[in-house]
Amino acid sequence: VKTEDDSHKLMSRSIYVFRNDGQPGKVLFIGFVSESKNWKFDDASYLNVYADNRKISLGKPQRFVQDTSHSVRELLLYRVTRTQLTKMAKAKKLNVRVGKYTGRLNKSYRKMMNDLVELSI
Repeated sequence: VKTEDDSHKLMSRSIYVFRNDGQPGKVLFIGFVSESKNWKFDDASYLNVYADNRKISLGKPQRFVQDTSHSVRELLLYRVTRTQLTKMAKAKKLNVRVGKYTGRLNKSYRKMMNDLVELSI
């Protein structure tokens, strides 16, 4: 994901969690890891995904922060349904907007998402 500042890194992850808390089912997340000199997502963290120009709104994340002496790390986790993840994985073009940052998720990332969909059956 592009940022206006070369010292700000923003990376995406897809996560599959098998529930072990007595509740049925599996949980899927899309996550973004941000590392920068300052807070970036304390007030604007909504995620919109555009799969072949069709908007999928994932809303606000679970946000985890770590403030170190030289940087701020933020983890943003967005819960996603299998149907939403499938639409994203099958898209020929996948763009994201998280807060004020935009970017494109490449073909290899979409393949990884598809693999995650297959695992979550």
